Amino acid sequence: MSSPLHLGHLLPQILPGHRLWCYATKRAERFLTIEDFDVLHPPATKQVWLNLYLNRKDLERINISEARVLSQADLAEFEVASGYSWYSPKDLICYQQRNPDSYLADPAEALTQIIRRSRNKIWDTVKTASPYRKPYIYCCPPAEQRVRLPQMLSIYLLMFFLGSVTRYSPGDFEDILDSKYGPFFDTFISESPMQLLYLMASDILGREVSKPAII
Repeated sequence: MSSPLHLGHLLPQILPGHRLWCYATKRAERFLTIEDFDVLHPPATKQVWLNLYLNRKDLERINISEARVLSQADLAEFEVASGYSWYSPKDLICYQQRNPDSYLADPAEALTQIIRRSRNKIWDTVKTASPYRKPYIYCCPPAEQRVRLPQMLSIYLLMFFLGSVTRYSPGDFEDILDSKYGPFFDTFISESPMQLLYLMASDILGREVSKPAII
């Protein structure tokens, strides 16, 4: 069933300029940086599972509990666990996949399934230096869960909206840039089209594609 998508629900899902949106709306940040991933693989049981690590101070800064992260970031298949990593649990919180994925011959079989399920739950910023990606999760309030979108779709829809405005109501576009959201849209226009290009290329090719570093 189709339903309208309010612009106010779309803007906070855009990663570039998110803090400018927070400043304009006086809202708390919704993106949390994923500090690291662990892919665990015990060959004896032929299972693979994923651990995500978030910075405890980030949760404290935006005043969100460990449990709320699970529900708001669409991580229902994860649970808070003691990490299987060299990280100190005082600094990072480990979110561990509840049920490992099994495979028959090659661990990549299970890893492919994990990636397929997680791909739309993780936002990325494309960088010019290794590791070429900075991953985030988006903590969406319960009232807006039904309008939660994958990263690339949210970028495309906002680009489509701005394209429609500049074509049919160019005067309104100037008003948007002059509004309290102007800095957010400036950042979006300057960064997001190129980000979308590399994100789409990575998705199509099944590997990381990044813009070259300036030499």
